Amino acid sequence: MTIADPYDELKEQGAAAKKRLEEDSAGARMAVLKDDGLYRHLRFELPRASWGGFQIITWPGTLVIDGGLGHWSFQRQDDMFALLRTTTDPVYWEQKFSLGSKQKAVVYAPERAEAHIREAVRDRHPDLVDDIEESVFSRWSGESIETEAGMRAALARYEVALGTVDAEQPLFDVHEWHLTRYDDWFLLACHSMHWAVRQYDAALIPAC
Repeated sequence: MTIADPYDELKEQGAAAKKRLEEDSAGARMAVLKDDGLYRHLRFELPRASWGGFQIITWPGTLVIDGGLGHWSFQRQDDMFALLRTTTDPVYWEQKFSLGSKQKAVVYAPERAEAHIREAVRDRHPDLVDDIEESVFSRWSGESIETEAGMRAALARYEVALGTVDAEQPLFDVHEWHLTRYDDWFLLACHSMHWAVRQYDAALIPAC
């Protein structure tokens, strides 16, 4: 297992989110529940999506997307639809989170932690390759790296068991590892918002 470059990983995630939306939005239905200047309420039903659909609500300076893909709230400028027309960039939208937003755009990635651990052992302590497998990764080890706290605790216990605890030269430089990635639902929300405003704009164009 190799450590993925964060930028390349984000591009792959973004492409996957875009493809999923393209498939899930087939046969989608839009309902305009409110359309009064900057006050809007749109509902989208996606029959083919396992997550059902979503709604978008705006008022001056704020946009909320809520539904099967989570609840995300953003603040930036009076007409938030103007921003939706320009970008799906998750880095940009993360910076526009409303104060107090509860969901996180960036989450702990256990697969990245596993790759870092394996690389550290392989490159610096090859004699421990089999031991780390049995002591940390084995289903019988009693350890779990599915959470960051669990991963740090597992590695701390492993170092104690080896008798190698050294604050100056730790066996694992966890503080230097990149352990996060963008949440897949957040990326889907970014693409869904952009797609939604395109559907809204298209509906405003008079039929010829």
